[in-house]
Amino acid sequence: MRISCSWAPGGALTFRNKSSKIFETWGRNMQNISDIEKRFFKADPGKKLVQRDVAGAEAVIVGYLCKSGPYRDLAKYEVKHHSYIAGHLFKDYWKETTPYDIDHLLSLSIKNLSEHPHYKPLWKIIKSTDSLEGKMRKYYIGKKVGLSFNYEQGFNSFRTVVMKETGGAINLTSKESELFKSMYEGIFPEIPEWQNDTKVIVKRDKVIRNLFGHPFRVTSYPSDDILRKCIAWVPQSTVGVLAAQAMVKMQAWTEEHPEYLCDVLGNVHDSVVVQCPEEFIPIVARVLGEFLELEFASPVDGEKFKMKTELSVGNNLAKKTDDNPEGLDDYKIAA
Repeated sequence: MRISCSWAPGGALTFRNKSSKIFETWGRNMQNISDIEKRFFKADPGKKLVQRDVAGAEAVIVGYLCKSGPYRDLAKYEVKHHSYIAGHLFKDYWKETTPYDIDHLLSLSIKNLSEHPHYKPLWKIIKSTDSLEGKMRKYYIGKKVGLSFNYEQGFNSFRTVVMKETGGAINLTSKESELFKSMYEGIFPEIPEWQNDTKVIVKRDKVIRNLFGHPFRVTSYPSDDILRKCIAWVPQSTVGVLAAQAMVKMQAWTEEHPEYLCDVLGNVHDSVVVQCPEEFIPIVARVLGEFLELEFASPVDGEKFKMKTELSVGNNLAKKTDDNPEGLDDYKIAA
């Protein structure tokens, strides 16, 4: 059985491709697919699914929209944002439950932390909490803190989103949520500074631009809600355009090189998925990586940076697990 959809290039507010039913009747949205459903989306016989995700895409962009500081350094030295945030938010917990000198580790510069022998073992422990229940999911809470407060979400709105996403399993108090927001802004003071600078630009010019130079114009009074949308729009639309353009470029490449038997299947916000025979994976994956791993320059100080991607290959669209051995798994291209 096959299923299809209608693609609207740049159809979303963030300029990403929009997926929907064909004539609102046939097929389905091919971006909002549940983890269970993804297991039924399989590669054609003789082919493998090849997916490239832009690693930590929005967080990387935010780091270079801000002035140089620890948040940018997380991307520069490849220290995972969510674990770093959870490390700070729950410092006392890690001090009690791990053998590491947490105060020392978290006091290091990001560069020195990335070179410390205890950094990766600690980060692995932090990440492992995502498989636990309720408030023990400290990695998840760190992740949501970053994703929410980067875009100036209110602390009560934050706790509501967390409660909904976890089906009530994580019910933070207003005091906890407010404390997390305050701590986050203390760790990364450059973020609220960037948010305020964005508001000034919107109020003054009534237009902002993403890192491709595409504009977003404000034609009404810039309310608090509109200002928050503008703050989020720059990183979100930069990533949306990046993936949308990569999908188009990849389609053109497959038509120019039919010998690789590659089919472009779609993209979501920050990834593109194709399929091809296993022997052509290294070639196809490299080309797809070239289209996604573009170089940008910080509008603050001109520092250049290149997006990085993670590659996975499998027989179905879900992640590989013990009960889904045919799913997408990390893949390394031989040098």
